[in-house]
Amino acid sequence: MRDFRAGDRVIVKDNGGSFTTYRGFFRENGLTKWEPYYAEGKNTTAGEKYTIVATGKHGTDNFYGTLYLLRSNDGKIHIMNNNGYGDRRVYMELVKGERKLFASELMELARKEPQKYEGKRYKVVEGAYDCDGHAVTELYVGTDGDFRNKFDGYRVFVGYDTELEEIPQTVIFSEAVKAAIKGKKPTITLDGDTYTLTAEKSMLSGKGYWLTITYNGDPAGLSTGMIDGMWTVE
Repeated sequence: MRDFRAGDRVIVKDNGGSFTTYRGFFRENGLTKWEPYYAEGKNTTAGEKYTIVATGKHGTDNFYGTLYLLRSNDGKIHIMNNNGYGDRRVYMELVKGERKLFASELMELARKEPQKYEGKRYKVVEGAYDCDGHAVTELYVGTDGDFRNKFDGYRVFVGYDTELEEIPQTVIFSEAVKAAIKGKKPTITLDGDTYTLTAEKSMLSGKGYWLTITYNGDPAGLSTGMIDGMWTVE
């Protein structure tokens, strides 16, 4: 069965995988911050979407595999597994393209690889504040993997469930080329048409790269607008 991670959006196919009276799960897995929101005694609803906010294990029985904390749209927390209790049923499936990004998860990643995340900007969906308690709407990752207010550079305070949305970076053409070499696909929109830049290692010398610009999947030529314009890198 598929493994999910924090931030994934899932749709419940069968609520038979719910644990409705397992309050001890939070203490056993160091997840007591979620316990006050536990929808004890209530199943998830088949057909509804939930956000995975954390994972853990059953305290006494490994048969269940990974257990997931699901947050409903109204903030309630449910516990579910997805191994079908041995009968191969799938209780929930991934909803592609709707993954959530939590500040706690991003901070952990940024501290492990600061150079990869430093300077990246994010829109705050909810739950970030400055030292005076004012809501912060946009932040960036600092040199130490912490969060800084876009407007004044001061530290931003977030919660365990602070939700963010990455703001695509805009760069000049030379930086877009570097991003393409790293495997990204920078885009630029000119006169309503969007072009994509890709790079492949040269099969002839093995040292250089072939750059390709496409529009709707077809090759396109390089224009001065592309050289002088700003490219978006996600």
